[in-house]
Formats: sequence, C-alpha cells, structure tokens
Amino acid sequence: MGIRNCERCGRVFTGVDVVCPACATREEEEFERVRAYLADHPAAMVAEVSLQTQVEVREIYRWVRSGRLRMTLEQLEGALRCERCGAPIDTGRFCAKCLSEIRQSLRQAVQKEPEPRAPVEPRAPRPAEPKSRRPPKVHTADDVRRRFT
Repeated sequence: MGIRNCERCGRVFTGVDVVCPACATREEEEFERVRAYLADHPAAMVAEVSLQTQVEVREIYRWVRSGRLRMTLEQLEGALRCERCGAPIDTGRFCAKCLSEIRQSLRQAVQKEPEPRAPVEPRAPRPAEPKSRRPPKVHTADDVRRRFT
C-alpha cells in the first residue's frame, strides 16, 4: 500500500486503488448507471452514454481500458489507441498484434542465457568521517520565540 492522490478529487489516501474510498462509492454508482444504460441501449456511442448518465467520457474510457466495461470500436469511435503503434483498440492498452510481439520478446528474454559478468574488484573501505562535537539541536516554537522576541 502506498500513499497517493485520488485521480478524481486530489485527496491524499493510502491504498492500491486510483481513487479514494469516498470517490470509489460515487464511482461505483456511476458505473452502475452506465452499465444499466448500455444494457438498455447496447449500440449507444460513448458521447451519448456520457450525456444520458451524467458520467464523464474519460471515466468511461478508463473503465474500458481496465476491462471493466466492454464496448465496440464503433461505440468508442476510435478514441482508444494502442500505446505502442497507435492502432484503434476496444480494450486494454495494446492491440492484439503488439501484445503478441511483447509476449514473444519477453519469452525470448527469459529463455536467453545471461552473459557472464566480469568479476568485480572489491573497493577500498572509506575513511571514517570525523564526528561532530555537538549533537544536532531540535528547535521548538518556544525556543524561536525566546531568541527573536
């Protein structure tokens, strides 16, 4: 778990999601509205879905990219593109061709034997740094007021 900013409201929170718990509840309600609208209107375009459900287009695209929502290329109007070659896609980050190439190159990298490394010579130890005579001092608000008032 890390500390991050919510993509929707900007609040700082801890977790693995991209939105904070408060926005996650609202996002789930919006997702259900979009899903219900698409169930009633399966050929609706993204702009129409956004207008009728009052959900931002970028949220709909994010759900499609993550695979949570399925729409056709026609419904998306070619707005989602492969991050590698720029071809239109209907889900994820990469087109099928690029995904296949990436998988193949990963397989080759894993199967390839690593090249032998040259032996590393040990380093000489660093000389010890002289210690400070005084320990670091922590200043409190009272100390500052006493000195400067």
